[in-house]
Amino acid sequence: MTGRHRRRPPYAEVSLSYHGIGADPSQLPTLRRQIGAWLGGIGVDSRQQGDVVLATYEAFANVVEHAYVDSDEDPLMDVEATYVPDTSTLRVTVADHGTWREQAGDSGRDTESNRGNGVRLIRRLAAHTEIERTCQGTVVTMTWHIDVDPRSAVW
Repeated sequence: MTGRHRRRPPYAEVSLSYHGIGADPSQLPTLRRQIGAWLGGIGVDSRQQGDVVLATYEAFANVVEHAYVDSDEDPLMDVEATYVPDTSTLRVTVADHGTWREQAGDSGRDTESNRGNGVRLIRRLAAHTEIERTCQGTVVTMTWHIDVDPRSAVW
């Protein structure tokens, strides 16, 4: 039997989205577990899961620690993660509605307390990182090339 077969991805674009989450330290472990579970559910291997979860956690922690200092606003953040099978691209966006704070000193790092390394770590873990600072808040977008194993997906 002959015929044309068009290879299709095992599933369509898959997303995870949370809007208006309290930017509170008590939320971070739960968010970290949910991101990890979602990544495992789409078949991301454990090494890449670790990189994505750690970078995303750092972005969460930066919002909690820095975005709402000296602000009367409700400390909220939005998180969106999307995997696109056609391009094997995973994109995670963490956004706040606070104000970007530059670190003291020229290097952006306080050497005594080892502070200021979160953005550097995010940039090392993600294939591509964009940080957009506006008067409405900061948006951190991290991108990875990820080949998932559809046999390990739980969809």
